[in-house]
Amino acid sequence: MFEIPETTRQAKGQAIVNLINALPSENVTATITLSASDKKYLFMATRGGVVKKTEADQFSNIRQNGLIALKLKDDDKLYWVKETSGESEIMMVTKHGMSVHFSEKDVRPMGRSAAGVRGIKLREKDEVVQMDIVSGQNDLVLTVMENGFGKCSKIKEYKLQNRGGIGIKTASITAKNGNIIGAGTLPDSQGDLVLISKNGQVIRLPLSTVPCLGRATQGVTVMRFKEKGDKVASMTVISEQEEEEQESQVENGNGDEKKGKNSK
Repeated sequence: MFEIPETTRQAKGQAIVNLINALPSENVTATITLSASDKKYLFMATRGGVVKKTEADQFSNIRQNGLIALKLKDDDKLYWVKETSGESEIMMVTKHGMSVHFSEKDVRPMGRSAAGVRGIKLREKDEVVQMDIVSGQNDLVLTVMENGFGKCSKIKEYKLQNRGGIGIKTASITAKNGNIIGAGTLPDSQGDLVLISKNGQVIRLPLSTVPCLGRATQGVTVMRFKEKGDKVASMTVISEQEEEEQESQVENGNGDEKKGKNSK
């Protein structure tokens, strides 16, 4: 982590090729920070619904030019990598409103070069938009649609299924609300939801204002667009804990800077 330069919010950042030896044909699609924890595995998921579980120890010594983590089909891409304990539950959501909730025990540990197994069976022109870890039975499932609609639903409405099936509806997709562009599991409704549109419009709203609705509903308007034809491009959730940690880091950094000036 220390090799990545710390910059301002508006800065462009550093090209990833300056940090790792990535091939010109490769794009970074998932990042994860590893630290000492009780998590034993890295759980991966692709746009095409393939999942794979590999022991984290197999990635303890990675060369600068990388190691094979998953054999992909030509038309598929790896997008999500999460740490799991071996006892975790997995949630996958697709663009056309389907979802599957299964135990990671349904996926046996595999070697780095393995191709993985089917996590969810996709219908024609559908694709996975999110894979997340369920932290508890009181979790909420957040769903955001491209036309500015969103909602939360209780994880209890998503029965535990076997992996590899078509799954059940997580939202009713219509021309009004559009396809799902993002989803995720939340331990509670504390924190903020940040939405960014294709034309660069940004909105930040409290998660508590996003209503908790039934699993197969359309949702409500959470973002209104200034420009006609604009759509939601990306979403993220900022928890209160994350924000407190960031503020603490900023304060500590300012304190060190002042201390340095005074010592001079």
